[in-house]
Amino acid sequence: MSNNIKKISSRKQTMQRMCWVFVWEKDVRIRYRQPQPGACPYCGGMLQAMNIKTHWKLCFLPVFFWKKRKIHCSTCAK
Repeated sequence: MSNNIKKISSRKQTMQRMCWVFVWEKDVRIRYRQPQPGACPYCGGMLQAMNIKTHWKLCFLPVFFWKKRKIHCSTCAK
């Protein structure tokens, strides 16, 4: 009897997780890349500046978007 209750409980938790992922969605897109002057401090590779745009969606409706610039090494990915 208690084993059956555990199975039902785990199914509920799985459904709750699935609903949470379905309701909220995060969409990340790289807008463009630019070469950056200088070299990577770890490997000496070329640096790139990437503009990243992030959208948070609630039930497929855009709620919030965020732009940020990230410096990225093309060789070692740090």
